[in-house]
Formats: sequence, structure tokens, C-alpha cells
Amino acid sequence: MRRNRFLVVSIPLMLCAATAVASPDVERIFAEHDSNGDGVITQAESRAGAVRDFRRLDTNGDGVLVAAEVALLWRRGRAHRAQGGSPAVEDRP
Repeated sequence: MRRNRFLVVSIPLMLCAATAVASPDVERIFAEHDSNGDGVITQAESRAGAVRDFRRLDTNGDGVLVAAEVALLWRRGRAHRAQGGSPAVEDRP
């Protein structure tokens, strides 16, 4: 259970880190998680972002993620990049 919590909390941070180098969308992604707009992401904001991201991934709303739901995110991101989109995952479920 503790391992799963770590993975869920780290989702927003991984998204920001993965897009920071190559994407002009990093400001938008950062702003999504910086809910009070103070220019930093606190632990509380990170947790809230993780919950929001989890809900986006949990396409059937059952409170758990299965490989098929995560795979859907990756397929959509890959298709988006193939069409010339940025590396940021903009079309999350």
C-alpha cells in the first residue's frame, strides 16, 4: 500500500520533470499543481494534484487503476506526439 501511495503522489512531479526539458507546456502543467499561484508546489498541492491525476486515469471510477487504464494514457500521449504535439500529456482521460 505504501508503494502505491508513493507512485500516485509522484505522478504530478514526474509529469513536470518529464516535460520541463522539451515542452513549452511546463508552465501550464506547473500552474495546474500550484493551486494558490505562489510559484511553488507544496506537499499538499502535490497530493491534491496526485488525486486529480488518479481520477483522470481511473476511467471507470472504481477507485483503482488497472494496466489498461494506464496504457490508455500512454497510447493517447503517443498518438498526440505522433501528430506533432508536445511531449506533455495534454489529452489525459
